[in-house]
Amino acid sequence: NYPVVDKLIAACEFKNIDVSICITKKDLVTEEELEEHLRIYENIYPTVSVNGITGEGIYDLMDIIRGKNVALAGPSGVGKSTIINHITGEFSAETGSISERTGRGRHTTRHVEIFCLPDGTNVYDTPGFTSLDLPEVEITEVRKAFPEFRKLNLMCKYSDCIHINEPECAVKHALSEGKI
Repeated sequence: NYPVVDKLIAACEFKNIDVSICITKKDLVTEEELEEHLRIYENIYPTVSVNGITGEGIYDLMDIIRGKNVALAGPSGVGKSTIINHITGEFSAETGSISERTGRGRHTTRHVEIFCLPDGTNVYDTPGFTSLDLPEVEITEVRKAFPEFRKLNLMCKYSDCIHINEPECAVKHALSEGKI
């Protein structure tokens, strides 16, 4: 769900929180679909994909988060608790099965739990959500939440360009050329 992911990323950017992208349940998509999802973010943020069933990708994720305080955040049922179980090796975080009706994960985490690892990593398992509101910001400030826009913002005709209807917008031009 790109709008939810992008809102979460923007909220982190506004609050100066480092972002990493972990695509879960890679076993549910084709290799081509997975590559497309990773391609969107991989040149902007550290990215990794994880298979919750086999644990494939967990070591790559650990390389990204080692020694940090990390909150796993995302919609309900995406596999945050499953990742915690692989990381800790304890399988103490409650997980649910895939819904036969919707084909999606089910909400199981109801509180924040902190898992402290021997290497100094602290991982926060958080409840999922179905929607997310951004912090209140002026419309001209939203563009600052997207790192791929930063250099382009300086190339727009107008210094307060919001990349919607303005002429000579470098962001819209880069988008039309598939560069972002």
